[in-house]
Amino acid sequence: MTGLDHPRTNPDKIEVTVPAAALVIRHAQCSNGCLLMSPDVTIGGHSAIHVHARYGAVEGDVYLDPAYGSFEHRSALEIPDGSVVSFSCPNCGVSLEVVEKFCNSCSAPLFVMRLPRNGSIEGCTRKGCFAHRLEVRDLGAQVVRLCQESQMDGYL
Repeated sequence: MTGLDHPRTNPDKIEVTVPAAALVIRHAQCSNGCLLMSPDVTIGGHSAIHVHARYGAVEGDVYLDPAYGSFEHRSALEIPDGSVVSFSCPNCGVSLEVVEKFCNSCSAPLFVMRLPRNGSIEGCTRKGCFAHRLEVRDLGAQVVRLCQESQMDGYL
C-alpha cells in the first residue's frame, strides 16, 4: 500500500491507495446478484469480469480486467476513445449505471458492481477515463485477511 489517509469528514472511514494490479476482483455481481465473472475468459491469469456494453447502435460483450487499477480489457467492439458506454449484466440485462452519480474527472455516468460483504467497485463509463473507486464495507475482516496473507491477490 502506498498511502493511508483519515478523512476529516468521517473518522470511521479509512482511505487506502492500492497499487495498480495489486488486488484482484474475484466475485463481482450485478445489483440482482448475477455473477459477472467469466472463467472461460482470463486476463492476467484471472477470470475476467463479463459485462454487456452498448455505444449507439453498437453492442456486445466486454471483458474487464479483474486486476484493480489495470485496464487490459478485451472486446471485439470498436468504441472510440472519449465515448460514453452503457454497461449491463450479460445474464439478466439490468443496467450497471449508478443513478445520479458522475465521474469526478470527466462528468460521465458511473457504473457499479457489487463485491462480497457489501463492497462495491465503481468505474467511469467514458472509454479512456480511468477513474474508479473501490469501497470495502467490512473493513475489519478485510484488514485481518490482508495481514494473514503475504499479498493482496484474491482479496475480494
